[in-house]
Amino acid sequence: MRIRIGPTPAYVVTDPALTRKVLVADAAHYAKGGKITAAVVHHAGAGTAAAVLRAGVPTIPVPVQFDGFFWAARLVALGTAPEAVPLRRPTADTLAPTLRRATGDSHHGIRARELVRDLAGEDGVAPVLAALDRLTS
Repeated sequence: MRIRIGPTPAYVVTDPALTRKVLVADAAHYAKGGKITAAVVHHAGAGTAAAVLRAGVPTIPVPVQFDGFFWAARLVALGTAPEAVPLRRPTADTLAPTLRRATGDSHHGIRARELVRDLAGEDGVAPVLAALDRLTS
């Protein structure tokens, strides 16, 4: 089983317990897979971070560049991720313990589901429109 970082298979999962449980996808609709997805390993970009928060599942950010480091830190601070895994070391040996923590410690799943409810009740557009109105008035 391969873990993909970008479009190319990059790392091989050697843990037999994980090879039966890891789904590799170039792209995914996390919110639709939330009922069957135990956790998501991702690059921690703003859009992906938002998608995994809406999905309500634990997350393992592997920040790649720019804003990924900010969003990885936010996911850890919010409690949906146990830690960020540095890109220079995302091997099966470094990902497996973090994946086990993300799925084995119920705190991460509970926080992820709590945030889904919080985000569902939030109107993100209204404050932006109000700010734009203030700037253009």
